[in-house]
Amino acid sequence: GYLGAVIGAVFIGFLSSGLRDHFEYWEVLIALIFLTVVLKFPDGLVQQISKIQKILFGQTFQTQTSRRSQKLSSFGVPPQPDLQFSSVSVQLNSVKLLDDLSFNIANKGIHCVIGPNGAGKTSMFNALAGVLPISSGRINWAGQSLVGLSPSKASILGIGRKFQIPMVFPKLSIAQNIDIALWSNRLNWLKPWLMTPYQWQSDLLNDFEEQFPFLKKSSTRAGELSVGQRQILDLTMTFLSEPQLILLDEPCAGLSHAETAKVIEVLLKLKVQTQATIMMIEHDMQVVKQLADHVWVMNQGQLLAQGTMAEIQQNEQVQNIYTGVCH
Repeated sequence: GYLGAVIGAVFIGFLSSGLRDHFEYWEVLIALIFLTVVLKFPDGLVQQISKIQKILFGQTFQTQTSRRSQKLSSFGVPPQPDLQFSSVSVQLNSVKLLDDLSFNIANKGIHCVIGPNGAGKTSMFNALAGVLPISSGRINWAGQSLVGLSPSKASILGIGRKFQIPMVFPKLSIAQNIDIALWSNRLNWLKPWLMTPYQWQSDLLNDFEEQFPFLKKSSTRAGELSVGQRQILDLTMTFLSEPQLILLDEPCAGLSHAETAKVIEVLLKLKVQTQATIMMIEHDMQVVKQLADHVWVMNQGQLLAQGTMAEIQQNEQVQNIYTGVCH
């Protein structure tokens, strides 16, 4: 097109000026470059860039000015989305954080993990995500062992995690934090050098922006947000990377009643939309009642009970621990 011709003319002009005073046969060199381009690339170099782009990314070169104009596809569901803890123990010095913990999660949906402080809930997440080394036992996800894997390798296997304290980048804007989440596990060696990743978008982001309009204030720094807003930004980032096993550690901590209600609404929708397995540590029993497809109760590093919320409420061992809190 005209743009390619103009760029080519400007390039030849600068090249000629640079060679004229330093190379006696500059005109011959310019002629050879011109003939090579005409003979080898009759459609123009811009068309060659478009073809390379299509080979690398499965799409044609685009010049949209929209910040996020390329819709991302989902990673897909692993062939065996089963999580298995087999006699897992974690011990630091003389303290036993997990004690022969065994359970299996084969069904998708939201699995709420409850228990008193010190029960081992976060330690279980740490062992699962590669933060804590296990002393004995096995942890498998989607048919693969997680023992000895680093958190980054666990992330590559489709495991995403939100910590209890918001883990956002305070000096970066909301938009930059969101970009990092969209790029997670999607960038290859070449894409960081292109502008294409800045155009990526996701339907999941639209869902979060609909419920939480502050996410659209893209230039606002994350550090300027309230604690509740940082929690929501962190939750948004966790889902945008589209993991198939999502670990949420008290995602409603620090939220107002209105924000908590919106988070519950979003999680119920995303449970269906993402088809992910969601494990959530939660102390607010009202949140558990509204979200949990299955409840897991931990105590002293072991699994005490499991079942529906109704079954857990009637469990005498659980009642003894909570002294009536579950009623």
